Amino acid sequence: MPMGKITKKTNFTALICAALVLAVVFTSGYGCLTYSIDFGFDQPTTNIQMEFDEFTKQLLPSGERAVTWTRYYECPTQKEVDETLEFKESFAAYFSRDLLTGDQQVVYDMIIYNLDSFLDSVEVFYYDEPLTASDGDHIGVALTLMNASLTDEDDVKVYISLLKDIPGYFDHLMEYEREKANQGIFMLDSNLEAVQEELINFARFVENNKGYTYHPLSLLFALELDGIEDLTDGEKGGYFELANNIVNDEVLPAYENLSGELGELKGSREYADGSLADMPKGREYIANVLRYMGITDSPDDMIKNLQNLFVKTLGEYFDYDSYPGGSNPAFDSESGQDALDYLQKYAAGDFPPLPDGVTCTVEAVDPSLEDSARPAMYYIPKLDNITDNKIVVNEKYIRADKTYFFSIFAHEGYPGHMLHFTTIFSQEMNTLRKLWGYLANIEGWATYAELYAYKYFPGDRGDNHNAMLKYTLDLTVGTLMEMGINYEGWGERDTKEFLESIYDRKFTASEITEIRDGIISNPFATAPYGLGYQQLTELRGEFPHMTDLEFHTAYMKTGSVPFPLMRDYLAKKSGGLGLGIASFRAA
Repeated sequence: MPMGKITKKTNFTALICAALVLAVVFTSGYGCLTYSIDFGFDQPTTNIQMEFDEFTKQLLPSGERAVTWTRYYECPTQKEVDETLEFKESFAAYFSRDLLTGDQQVVYDMIIYNLDSFLDSVEVFYYDEPLTASDGDHIGVALTLMNASLTDEDDVKVYISLLKDIPGYFDHLMEYEREKANQGIFMLDSNLEAVQEELINFARFVENNKGYTYHPLSLLFALELDGIEDLTDGEKGGYFELANNIVNDEVLPAYENLSGELGELKGSREYADGSLADMPKGREYIANVLRYMGITDSPDDMIKNLQNLFVKTLGEYFDYDSYPGGSNPAFDSESGQDALDYLQKYAAGDFPPLPDGVTCTVEAVDPSLEDSARPAMYYIPKLDNITDNKIVVNEKYIRADKTYFFSIFAHEGYPGHMLHFTTIFSQEMNTLRKLWGYLANIEGWATYAELYAYKYFPGDRGDNHNAMLKYTLDLTVGTLMEMGINYEGWGERDTKEFLESIYDRKFTASEITEIRDGIISNPFATAPYGLGYQQLTELRGEFPHMTDLEFHTAYMKTGSVPFPLMRDYLAKKSGGLGLGIASFRAA
């Protein structure tokens, strides 16, 4: 899962930008929403390409809006929707796509795609749930700060600003949650209780853990300060005191307050046991979320696609004679860096190398978040410094299983997220193509790369192949359950029958309730991975004339774009011919 910076909406100067960036996933769903849009010209000039570049520069985050955080939590008015429609028509009329460069045409297509996605989302604006157990916004804020890389005094000032903005950010969250409660679509009580527990545990970490004088937020900030050579010891001490006071006096109380205010809304959900499928516009919301992920197939079609993938994978799982023989080289290290080096060595024939100079540090998640954080996270580098990359692992998940150990670094590192992002960032392309992304494209690639990499893992190749197929089956089952419960409206009986038809055991009523409640509370936990993987493997099959190395290189160099656009771009580039890697440039 990639992590990134989050931006803040201060007022509506142009809802257009909200429409354009709400699909941004580099920021885990957060969007920068403060731009004023102006073409800058009365009529198109002869240099339409220059005009387009000048226009897109206005969409780049800068100043305060680039370093603060929040989502857009105020539902657009009809006037604002009309303005967005008007903008879309003016944009398409002003810029003739055929006169743009290949690189600009991709940006043009993404702008139109994002505007359409935004317009479709207005009716289901309050169906999102930003506060989910284990990976909600309250966790994302903490993880982003606790794993921030600070290299100079400007970074320190940004960090301080982000700390101070947390209470206001949580106020926006509560405004949104109160409106959800007013509409009867507030979170399940079970999710509420889990989120409250996470909030309180984080706020009271020091008093609950002997041996800690300072909160991990302050401790990790101090470690980053210590590595900044341009600051004197006195300056470092001053910044630490300032940050520590903000943590203790503002941030931690904000976590406690959020828990208490959420508790006041307990029981306000009208659909106590129901999923999105039971809500008035739940199915429309699911279709819109898929579109934001970069998938335009209908939910019904995606269910059929997943079923076909499951049947195909199951057939391979029982076809033991097709398993590869032999063993891969042994691996005795417990170092994540060694695992990345191993993968780069043995995957070199199927994936391009990392761009020159790219390095990666591997760190453990702080103990204060070990019980709530995901298994691992890749932290996206700065656009102007792609060489410094970081993977943070939750050692709770990887201590006992060497295969899982390797799968994490294949997914987050090479040939997964780190190769994908650094390849995109190293291309000569419009900056917006590097900043905008689509979750199914991004997580689909990392999942595809992870599963592909099982063939390189140490040990018996047949066992690795078997583990890869089992993982694919589990992933597909999990995604089918999400779609079944939230789109098709499975109740507990349907869920139990489905699971017992797949797995050779009986499920208790409490197990089914827990599974179903978890999926209702976080309806898209698996979807970006399962649906993205299905879309990518289907896409791979449409270009059989390309070698794996050619396809992988072309996919990544095209950037993170919606799957229908990716399909068109690859078809245009390849022309149905087996072109070499040099043929696939960023445009």
